[in-house]
Amino acid sequence: MRPTRPSRRLLFSLLGLCACILPVSQQAHAAYPEKPITFIVPFPAGGGVDLVGRILAERIGAQSGASIVVDNRGGAGGTIGVASAARSAPDGYTVSLGSPGNISIAPSVYPQLSYDPAKDLSPVAMAVQMPILMLSRPDAPFKNVSELIAHAKANPGVLSYGSGGTGTSLHLAGALFANMAGIDAVHIPYKGSSPALIDLMGGRIDFMFIDTSAISAVTSGRANLLAVTNAERSPLLPETPTIAESGLPGYEASNWYGFFLPAGTDTETVQWLNEQITKAMQDPSVQEKLKGQMLLAAPAQTPDEFRQFILDDIAKWKQVVGTLDLSK
Repeated sequence: MRPTRPSRRLLFSLLGLCACILPVSQQAHAAYPEKPITFIVPFPAGGGVDLVGRILAERIGAQSGASIVVDNRGGAGGTIGVASAARSAPDGYTVSLGSPGNISIAPSVYPQLSYDPAKDLSPVAMAVQMPILMLSRPDAPFKNVSELIAHAKANPGVLSYGSGGTGTSLHLAGALFANMAGIDAVHIPYKGSSPALIDLMGGRIDFMFIDTSAISAVTSGRANLLAVTNAERSPLLPETPTIAESGLPGYEASNWYGFFLPAGTDTETVQWLNEQITKAMQDPSVQEKLKGQMLLAAPAQTPDEFRQFILDDIAKWKQVVGTLDLSK
């Protein structure tokens, strides 16, 4: 007996059923984002992290149609904002900006840290890299790094330096500098770099390490630029010496800002955001805005490549922190 052929109507019905069943997850993801995405900036408005968050929120919104809001949650060196993002539902709607202080350094500085960056966050993409600026108050009695070191040694415990909070990369840059220079300087932590910069310009602290969003304070004469912290001179500030070449050989610290989702976020969502950030960073208008703040687009990375970078950075700063006295 010849096998019975299924009717054409039955075949179409089966194909239609498969079309409804198989791509359900893809159809669900295709709708993402269905509601506003929140970019948590773990520092007050006005700093470098905030600037990057707002520029990319605007650009990604324009290119993808997504609605993105920026939520500033400063405090504790940026760890409060990152912790809130780490505790959020892994649905793709809560994104945190991170930097070395609250991602790579925090595990070594805060014994009771409420999140583990390596386990509780999904790295998405590094956005920018930049030098850290070493600034002094406009009327400081020293004009370069060598003079600062000499003045500090002649006046132990008198000089003070500010940062955006204890345990931030800017604090660690200062602590590493004091340690390598063999000077006694008092650390003054602030809830973000902006209030620290205000006090520097007002002469209430002597020097500080800050991201490149403070370049306008230099160009306006309200702060003096002594050096950059990179191992080599920045292409954005080719005339500015490094600390290493200014009297402290071997000194180096660098800064970056990146994006993170809560651990457990599905791969498609992580990849979507990675692609949006990469596309935004290639936009000439975005690059021009960032260049005006002395920020450089980071080399494009996959989420896995960024994750490996984070693991390496955590290991690097753990070794550095072990050599420092962070009470100063």
